Amino acid sequence: MKRKIVGIFICTLVIATALPAVGTMNDQREQNAAMFFPPGVDWMKTYGGEEFNWLFDIEITDDGYIAGGLYELQNRMCAWMLKTDKNGAEEWSAYNDLWFGTSPIAQDVAVQCVLPVDDGFIAGGYGLYNETSADTVVGYLWKVNLTGETQWLKQLGNETELWSVSPFGIIQVGNELICGGWKWYSTTPPNIELDAAWFKTDLDGNLNVSSVQNYDAGGWDWVRSIALCDDEGYFLTGSTEEPNPSVDNGAYYMVKTDRNGNMEWDNTFDGPGEDYGGASGCQQTSEGGYIMAGHSVQGTDRDAWIVKTDASGIMEWNKTYGGEKDDHCYGMAAVDAGYVFVIVKNAWFTSGNREELLIVWTDEEGNVLWEFEVYETGTQWLQTIHQIADGGFIVAGRNGVLTSSDCSGIIMEIAPFPRITIDVSGGFGVKTTFTNNGVGDADNTAWRITVTGGFLGLVNKTTVGTIDVLAGESQEISSDLFFGLGPISITVKFAVLEKNASAFLLGPFILGVKYF
Repeated sequence: MKRKIVGIFICTLVIATALPAVGTMNDQREQNAAMFFPPGVDWMKTYGGEEFNWLFDIEITDDGYIAGGLYELQNRMCAWMLKTDKNGAEEWSAYNDLWFGTSPIAQDVAVQCVLPVDDGFIAGGYGLYNETSADTVVGYLWKVNLTGETQWLKQLGNETELWSVSPFGIIQVGNELICGGWKWYSTTPPNIELDAAWFKTDLDGNLNVSSVQNYDAGGWDWVRSIALCDDEGYFLTGSTEEPNPSVDNGAYYMVKTDRNGNMEWDNTFDGPGEDYGGASGCQQTSEGGYIMAGHSVQGTDRDAWIVKTDASGIMEWNKTYGGEKDDHCYGMAAVDAGYVFVIVKNAWFTSGNREELLIVWTDEEGNVLWEFEVYETGTQWLQTIHQIADGGFIVAGRNGVLTSSDCSGIIMEIAPFPRITIDVSGGFGVKTTFTNNGVGDADNTAWRITVTGGFLGLVNKTTVGTIDVLAGESQEISSDLFFGLGPISITVKFAVLEKNASAFLLGPFILGVKYF
């Protein structure tokens, strides 16, 4: 089992890399630490057998969801596709242990990405088999029909020349599948190389060998996420290996290509420690820039790290989210005028009952609009997220502690978020109106009004409480009455949101409220 887990982790853990520094890290941990509260979890279900099961990707279908990952069957890791209805009820599971020809050539197999197509579903990933003393990577695409029956299985590479390509993201463009991932090759076995890669196949999974593009930023490089851009080119994100691992273990890697995968530019982003650009869902932004996510070492801990660039790949801003321990971002998605990030909290704990998941919603500048800390027993390594029709979210991953030899795949549906605005006015005390223009309710949410200043700084008043603000409604609250004279500062907090204002205090009256 130890060898199997190590083999599977090659795609998610081992290639954490770095290159020369670009930009600085903006740490928001203190800002984001206050006022967490639980979201609505509409449902959470587990899937798989009695051994080791993990869902790496999930996509929305017309009538439910299709997920992909790995499934251990009789001590052998198999590629796995899982179909559910909209309420998470399993409709079928399909397994494949990569038999090419008459014998199995792959021992450890994982689906990294899934794609609904007109007449079924396509999964992509890799397997490992042993040749002499080296692990050899076998990339593949696997097609099933709408009921989970295998239609074809295609190996991606050239066995005689010892190279293969493995998809970690798939996009259908017309009659072609465009993939981003890595290219594995060995010129002097058992030494191996990994490069970030772009390649395409037809809809039957036949690799266009001449299409294969690989990008070498130094050492081992790979792509986790691929997105189609407005100019019909592609945006790829992942990680690159640091040339000097004794100093730094990794960096983010970003590549922009034309429609044929030819590189237009690339860039690396390196924080103060190990950086791992492992999040799915990275993409072009509404104004033409690019955004990617993963995690970075901050001091002795890891935090989710978001990097935003302009259209040329030059960093515009970067921000971190998380708590006091290791927090990893493995999935992000675009929502109305912003982004959501799914973050595994305390990710490297190897014992105890894992139950912490953080969903962070930001605006397009990375400012936190809402965040939910999910307390559902057994959750861990939830690493892909999509917004669904009702405004909520679907996430997938696995349960169990990090070193579990047995665990289950997890799918969880999160209720829609509220969208809160804060208005502050004066009078007898501070009056605050919370308006919810979202589709989700803000239930039992903490608020705080703090007023400081006045003559000689004698005013220091805080009022706290909790309130329900349902979708489409407004609620007004007031601070306690207080007296004084002179200019004052007002801070209103609602969960993680904050509004700051100034005013003038005349006895019990608050006059001339202005935001700043």
